[in-house]
Amino acid sequence: MDPDNIHEVAFIRTFISKNKQKRLLALLQNKKGRKKLRLLLAHNVDINTKFAYFSKEEENNEEAIYKLLKKFGSPDICYTICENSKLDSLKMNLKEILHELLAQDFGYIISCIPGKLAYYQGESPLNRVVLNNQSSNV
Repeated sequence: MDPDNIHEVAFIRTFISKNKQKRLLALLQNKKGRKKLRLLLAHNVDINTKFAYFSKEEENNEEAIYKLLKKFGSPDICYTICENSKLDSLKMNLKEILHELLAQDFGYIISCIPGKLAYYQGESPLNRVVLNNQSSNV
């Protein structure tokens, strides 16, 4: 298995509602399917709200999101799954990728710890959520 695919599979198995997981996992099986998956990120991907921390409006900015992800244990280098192919499948510094992506209006995921900690944004800036599946929320 591609090591980057671990981020994608873990995100779907942990942070997506059970009724959508099978379909989204099937899309990962080939490039065409993965492209469809990336395009779905802009819309409702049925996030499992059990692990969701929805930002308050005053926390809905680059610095606040960065601090929250670091508080929850994010490493400095994270992996992207992004509707925009130029920003997809990158391993980048968390601060830099947040700066790049928060200014955009397309869907993306920043996978910090596979299946444990991620950040999701749909095409609307109001659709931002930190996803934390760790026993300790620090």
